[in-house]
Amino acid sequence: MLKKLCPKGMWQQTFFLGVVFFLCISSAQGKETVAVFQPDLRAPYDQVFRSIVNGIKEQADFKVSIKKISSDYNQEKISAWLDKKNVIAIVAFGSRGLKAAQQTANGRPIMAAASLLSASLLESGNTGGISLAADPELIMAELKRLSPAVKKIYVVYSPKHNDWLMQYASKIAEDYGIELKPLQATDLRQAAIQYKSVLNELETGHDALWLPLDPITVENRTILPLILRVTWDKNLIVVSSNAPHAKRGTLFSTFPKNIEMGQSIAGTVNEWLRAGEPQFEIKPLTDLGFAINIRTASHLGIKLNKESLGRYDLKFPQE
Repeated sequence: MLKKLCPKGMWQQTFFLGVVFFLCISSAQGKETVAVFQPDLRAPYDQVFRSIVNGIKEQADFKVSIKKISSDYNQEKISAWLDKKNVIAIVAFGSRGLKAAQQTANGRPIMAAASLLSASLLESGNTGGISLAADPELIMAELKRLSPAVKKIYVVYSPKHNDWLMQYASKIAEDYGIELKPLQATDLRQAAIQYKSVLNELETGHDALWLPLDPITVENRTILPLILRVTWDKNLIVVSSNAPHAKRGTLFSTFPKNIEMGQSIAGTVNEWLRAGEPQFEIKPLTDLGFAINIRTASHLGIKLNKESLGRYDLKFPQE
């Protein structure tokens, strides 16, 4: 029948494509299912999550089943959905996705992502994650490339959000011949006091200030303009893990690469599934893009040729 319906020479190709399709479907059906909890946002605000999911799908050795979490989600319905889908692990985006996962996982391992994570995440015993906090090693490597003379990096941070990151950063700094000077602040008032002290102490050409991703100590309306004004007047280096800051005047800033982040999330979950007994930990984000402020670099005496500028994903001011 197939030979009669298809032109001569075509039925073999049709048969082959059918076999391939069947094998792909069979392979997919044989994979275990991992749920992705993401906040239920309307377009275009969900674009970031869709990009991360696309990255997960590219690298996953598992089936991906998406569950959008509304602000008034029902725990019982989500739990029933997880059972019906035979979900064996959960990837949770944002604080809402993580909260829903923790309430409904029922022992399933949880991969937290697309949010700033704290060490308390590990207390549950079934949760690990990739934080939005930029990997300090990439920050230090880029800083030393642009300004090799830097010997100290000051950073004001909140222990609640970034204590684990500073412990990691202190170890990394030694490998780059840098002394990390972490200063704690539990609220914005303390942060302002710390910044005032740091800005008086920084030595031009040898010290730098790093602004981490921190909702308590990094504030864009009052603190950031003060920092940028003082560092410009004194020719001081300030770098940031907050995406918009390079545009506003820091030497450089980092931002997440969403598809690559999704690939890394999938890679970790793949390891969990292969291992059977996941090793839960918090990792900083290594899937980063870099933005450079050319005017700030020039002001600091840092020369950037065409080749070095090509390393950056974004350049400010834009031509």
